[in-house]
Amino acid sequence: MAEIAKLERQQVNQAAVLRRKAEEAAAANNRLKELLQKQKAVTEKKVKKQEQADTSTVGARIRVSLSLCV
Repeated sequence: MAEIAKLERQQVNQAAVLRRKAEEAAAANNRLKELLQKQKAVTEKKVKKQEQADTSTVGARIRVSLSLCV
């Protein structure tokens, strides 16, 4: 009887450890996903800002060219 109780306690402890590790892994995965989303958003923002700068530069060149033709 004591052996069965000991085995049951070990099983309960092991289940608790596995549950905790699974929760920690899930939390780590969520943090990684959030970081990747933030990184992607920052990258897209930089690209968009760079494209706007390039477009404004092209527009400025066109305006200068048109003003020279007149």
